[in-house]
Order: sequence, then structure tokens, then C-alpha cells
Amino acid sequence: MTAQQVMDEYQDSQVQTTSLLMQIPAEIVRKAGTMPWYSKDCCLADFINRLYEHTCEHCEQIAVFRQGIMPEIGSGATAS
Repeated sequence: MTAQQVMDEYQDSQVQTTSLLMQIPAEIVRKAGTMPWYSKDCCLADFINRLYEHTCEHCEQIAVFRQGIMPEIGSGATAS
């Protein structure tokens, strides 16, 4: 699989996931206790936020790694 194919698959998954999430009523997304396997008082919005934070942590790690192997990238290696 090429890097472009990986990116395309990631983008497709993101679009599909966002579409499915939009079908969940906002009151359910914010309702405490809807994610008992994660935390008994957690709601879906909390879980999504934690996944986002976790992804950002990995993006920062990738940026540091890339800076180490390709110093000419400079600060442009950070993810948005």
C-alpha cells in the first residue's frame, strides 16, 4: 500500500465516521454514562475528546521524530 493509499483510506474513514456521528442526537452525545466500559460517568463527547488528545500526542511524537531525521523540516513538521 502506498502512502497516498493510506492517506486516502484515512480520509475516507474520517468522512464516514463524521457522517455516522452526525446521526447521533446531541443530547445523547453529551449524556453521562453512555460509555460505561470507558468510565461510568463518561459521555461520548468525553471519549471523542480523549481520542483527539491522544491523536495530537502522536502527531507531536511524529513531528519530533521527523525533525530528528530531517532537521531541514524545521518547525514545519508540526501537525495541525
